[in-house]
Amino acid sequence: MEGSAVIKIDEFDTSPQQAIRSILENHQYFKDVHLVKHGYSSHESLYPGFQEDLEKLRQAGLPVTWHSELDPPVLVTKAAISLPPDVRVTDGALSTLQQDMLKHGANCDHFAVSSVTYIELDEGDERNPRVWLEALSYGFLLVILMLDTFRSIVSLFQYHRTVDLRADFLTVTYPNRTRIAPDRWWRWWIGTGICYARRAGAACMQLPDPKDQGLKFVLRTIKTHRAMGIGGWILGFLFYYAFFSWPWWNNLIDPHSRLGSWICRDMTALYWQIPYLLHTAVVGWMAWQYFEFPLKMLPLQVLLYTFYLTLSPIIFFYGRFHSSRAAWVTAVTSNKKRK
Repeated sequence: MEGSAVIKIDEFDTSPQQAIRSILENHQYFKDVHLVKHGYSSHESLYPGFQEDLEKLRQAGLPVTWHSELDPPVLVTKAAISLPPDVRVTDGALSTLQQDMLKHGANCDHFAVSSVTYIELDEGDERNPRVWLEALSYGFLLVILMLDTFRSIVSLFQYHRTVDLRADFLTVTYPNRTRIAPDRWWRWWIGTGICYARRAGAACMQLPDPKDQGLKFVLRTIKTHRAMGIGGWILGFLFYYAFFSWPWWNNLIDPHSRLGSWICRDMTALYWQIPYLLHTAVVGWMAWQYFEFPLKMLPLQVLLYTFYLTLSPIIFFYGRFHSSRAAWVTAVTSNKKRK
């Protein structure tokens, strides 16, 4: 079963090199390619060799279409295969996705293969103090991972992360309108149309370009996350935050009051330290499954997870409302080069 490749390029102007190279290497799984970017220019170069790669796609029989917003009727197949721009996939991941679509296509509309994030520095960057400082921000990705883990558990593992390789069937509704099949999230567990995400290991890896790393990568992850807008998840996050963040409110609330008796706690008490240690162990296990950070910082950031969680509302709020102008810079640079 062939599909239509869809690559969405965000305002951070994330390099789509990994996704396009994946399509070129596995073109037999696709019929056409769709690049989605608000305010696009079909002449711009999103990375060195970008225009040459587009020509290779056309030579392979994969027409390339640009969109400001994805227009489903333009897709020539009945399945939109979404590749995050910096995720590299092999035929193993695409084959797994294809098998699920063939096997569960009668009952499901949404399929996914989980990605693993591997951040690798350019040679010499390990001696750059700014790189070390920005690498500290990766600890907030662990908080996002834990929130995604809880979402997956609540939905009985019928949850697909934003950075996963995903496929969605198209449906035709009255009057002859083609659209991507909607998420039936309100059914909770039964008849949601969502197939369990498969693990593919090294066959599906998020490999951000060096120019897209650091704090920019963290802010992009927050801004583009499909489930971190205004919604019911915030209530669940507040409960999680109250239990496992550092209780900075101890000095603001009377511990003998009704509210204080619930949320104030003595962190020197063993009965509070044990849950924190167990929780940190769970975070470490999940981080080991999904992340590889540069400068060997992952163990340190797991140990400091409580403090990342404590500060996370600030970075989440800033990330959701942060506006990047990276796409503007690329557009101007491309225009200068053409002149």
